[in-house]
Amino acid sequence: MLNDFNSTNANKKSYINPEIQANERCRSKSRIVQNFIIIWLDPDIDEVNVKFPNSIARLRSIVSWIKVFTLPDDCVDYLTDVTDENVFLFVENSFGKQLVPLIHELPQLYSIFVFCNDNDEQQTWTKEWTKVNGIFTQAEQICSLLKDNVKQCDHNTIPISIVSVDDLSKPNLNELEPLFMYSQILKEILLEMASDEHAEKELELHRQQSNTRVPLTVYRGQTISNSEFQKLSNSKGDLLSFNSFMSTNVDPEVANVFCSNLEPNTTGILLKIEIDPSFSSNPFALLTNVSYFFDQEKEILLSTHAIFRIGEMIEIENRLWHVQLILTTDNDKQLEVITEWIRQETSGPSGWHRLGQLMIKLEKLNEAEKMYQILLDSVSQNDEEHLHFLYNQLGYIKHNYGNDDEALQLYQKALEIQEKLLPHNHPLLATTYNNIGCVHTSMNDYSKALLFYQKSLKILEEAAPDHFYLAWTCNNIGKVHCDLKDFSSAHPFYQKALNIAEKTLPHNYPRLAIIYDSLGEIAQDAKEYLDSLSWYQKALEIRKKTLSLNHPAFVASYRCIGEVHHLMGDYSNAVKFYEKALEIQQKSLPPNHSKLSVTYYYIGLLYDKMKDYSNALSFYQKGLEIKQRSCSPDDPDLIKFYYTIILLNHKMEDNSSTLPFYQKILEIQQERLPSNQSDMGIEYFGIGNVIRYDEKDYQSALLSFQQALVSHQNSPSPDYTFLIAIYRSISVSYEAIGNYLNALSFYKSILELKQTVSALDTLELISIYVGIGTLYNKMEEYSNALSF
Repeated sequence: MLNDFNSTNANKKSYINPEIQANERCRSKSRIVQNFIIIWLDPDIDEVNVKFPNSIARLRSIVSWIKVFTLPDDCVDYLTDVTDENVFLFVENSFGKQLVPLIHELPQLYSIFVFCNDNDEQQTWTKEWTKVNGIFTQAEQICSLLKDNVKQCDHNTIPISIVSVDDLSKPNLNELEPLFMYSQILKEILLEMASDEHAEKELELHRQQSNTRVPLTVYRGQTISNSEFQKLSNSKGDLLSFNSFMSTNVDPEVANVFCSNLEPNTTGILLKIEIDPSFSSNPFALLTNVSYFFDQEKEILLSTHAIFRIGEMIEIENRLWHVQLILTTDNDKQLEVITEWIRQETSGPSGWHRLGQLMIKLEKLNEAEKMYQILLDSVSQNDEEHLHFLYNQLGYIKHNYGNDDEALQLYQKALEIQEKLLPHNHPLLATTYNNIGCVHTSMNDYSKALLFYQKSLKILEEAAPDHFYLAWTCNNIGKVHCDLKDFSSAHPFYQKALNIAEKTLPHNYPRLAIIYDSLGEIAQDAKEYLDSLSWYQKALEIRKKTLSLNHPAFVASYRCIGEVHHLMGDYSNAVKFYEKALEIQQKSLPPNHSKLSVTYYYIGLLYDKMKDYSNALSFYQKGLEIKQRSCSPDDPDLIKFYYTIILLNHKMEDNSSTLPFYQKILEIQQERLPSNQSDMGIEYFGIGNVIRYDEKDYQSALLSFQQALVSHQNSPSPDYTFLIAIYRSISVSYEAIGNYLNALSFYKSILELKQTVSALDTLELISIYVGIGTLYNKMEEYSNALSF
C-alpha cells in the first residue's frame, strides 16, 4: 500500500545528490514524461563504445530515451514489447532491407531513418515503405527532420475521449468525470515542480493570462485515424476531452501544417477552439517565444483534460475537416470532495514524489517504477529518511507486478530503517507492517501475514483510531480469515472496516469499493447470492464514478460478479463479466502475469460447463502456457491445469491427447514427493488407459497398471474401489497378450476384494463370473468355464 501517513510528516527539503548534474537528472526524469523512444540498430555500435557519441547526444536532446542494439533479433524483441510509446527506428541499411518489411505495420513504430555509408549507392527499396523518412549518411542530417517528426507525433498521439450527452444523464457512464478529477491533481503536481524563481515568475504570468476575461479563439491541426474520425463525425453536440496538455495556435495557417501531411487511413482535422476565460478550472498559458520547435508560433497551451462541446463540422477538402470546439467546465461537488482526498493521499516531499504517488493511484505502475528508481539512484545512501519511503513505494509496485520476493526484500529494507529512526508506535511502521502482511498473504503464508497485520492494528488503534487506514488493516485481516475459509472470524473485521470507512471517507471513495467486495465475499460464502451481488454492484458503481474505465480495479468487480453468476448457474453472464476482466488485465498486466493465467482458467471452466469444449480448451491452453512460463516446472498448480485438460479431452473423446499431460503430472509428483510417500496411482492408471485404448500397446499398458497398483497399495489410505479398477485393467491387459493364467489371478483378486469390503450386487457378480468363465474357456478348461 501507499505511505498514507507520509504526507503529514515528510520533510520538505530537497535531497537530490548535488554531485549529479542537473541536466542528467532532467534527462532521466523526462523519460517518464515523453511518450516516444529511439531505437538505434547498427552492427558497429554497442552500449559501451558508441560509434557516433556526438550524434547520440544531439538526438537525446530531442528524444531522451535511446536504446541501442547490434543484433536484429534483440531489436525486434524489444520493439514488439513496446506498447505505450511511439518508436523512431534508426537502422543501418543492410539491416533495414531485412527488417522493414517485417515490422513496418507495427502500430508502435512511428517512423524509420535508414543509415547508409555509400553515398553513391542507389537505394530504391525504401520507396514502397511509407514510414521510412529517407536514407542518410550522417546522423546529424536527421536532427532537424526528427524534431518535426516528434512534434507531429506528439500532436497526433494525444488520446481523445468522447462521451454522448445522452450518457451524461446516467452519472455512472460519464467517464470524463474521473479523468477531470485526476487531471486536477496532475496539474497541481506539475505546477509544484517549478524549480527556480524564473519559472515561478513565468507561472504567475500564465495565471494572469488565464484570468483575463477577453474571449479567445485558437486553432489546432491534427491527424486522426479514419475510425476515430467516424466516431467524431457522429458526435455533434457531445463532449470531447484531450487527455493531455494540448498545444494550440492563434494562427490557423500554422495549425494547418499539422494536419496537411496525411498518412493512409487517416483524416486531417483543423480544430477551431473557442475559450471562455471565466472558466477558472480550465487554465491556459501563452507560450510566445518559448515554442520548442518554431519560434514564430504564437502558442496557447491548454490544460490537460479540458472538456469541449463538439460544434459544427465542415469538409475543407478531401480528408481534411474543419471542426468547432467550445470549451466548457465541470463543477461536480462530489468530485471536488473526492479530489481533496486524493490530493491528501498523493502528497509528498517533492513534486516528483507526488507524481509517483499519482501514477500508482492510476495503476500506471511502469511509469511510477521508472520515476522512483531514478529518485533512488539520485539519493544519498546516508539519507535514510527518504530511502525508506522509496523502498516502500518500489515494494508496492513489485508486489502488484506479482514479484513478491523482490517486494518483500524492499519492504524489509524500509522496515530496518524505520525501526532505527522511528518510535516503536509510529504510524509509518504500521504502514510497512501492513505492506509486508499483504505480501505474505499473496504468498499464502497466512500465519506471518496475521503477525504483521496485528502489529499494524495495535499501532493504529492507539495512534489513529479514526483514520481510514485502520479500516484498511481490518479489511486485510478479514481477507486472511476469508482465505482460510474462517468466514465467522472474517466478518467482524470487515464490519469494523466498513464502519470506520463510512465515517471517514466520501461515500464514493475508491477504497470503499474494496470493503464492499469483502462483504460480498462473505455473503457469497453463505450462499446469499443476491446479497453478494448487491455488495459487488455497489463496489462497481463507485469504480465507474471515480476511475477510468480501463483501471485494473475493475477486474475485481467483474470477476466477483462473474463468479456469483457462475454459482447461480448463469454461465453465459458469468463469461461476459470474466471476459471484461480479462480485457482490462491484458492492457494493464505483463503478458506472462500469473493473474492472467487464473482468468483464462475460469473462462475455460465456464465454457466447459456450457459444453463449448473447443473454446474451453483454447482458454485452458492459454492459461497453461502462461503458468508454464511464470512458475517452476514442478509447481503443483500446473497439475490442476493438466488434470482439467485431461478431463476435457476425455469429454471430447480425444484420449490420445491426454498421454503427455499424465506424464507431466507424473514427473511433478516424482519430483515433489519421496518415493515412499507418493501416491501416483491415478497418473500411472491414466497413462495405462491411454496406451491401452488408443495405442493398443497392451504390454506397455500392463507395465503402467502394475506401477499404479504398487503406488496405490503403498499409500496411507488406499481407495478399494480404485484398486478394483486397477485389478480389472491388469486382468484385461494380461488377457490381451494371451497370459490367461495371470489374468485369471487378478479376476479372482477382484472377487475376493469385493467380498471383503462391500456386498456384491447381482450385476457386479455376473460381470466378474463372466470374465472368469471367459478366461477358462480360452484356456480350454471347459468344465471350469461352465461352472462360472
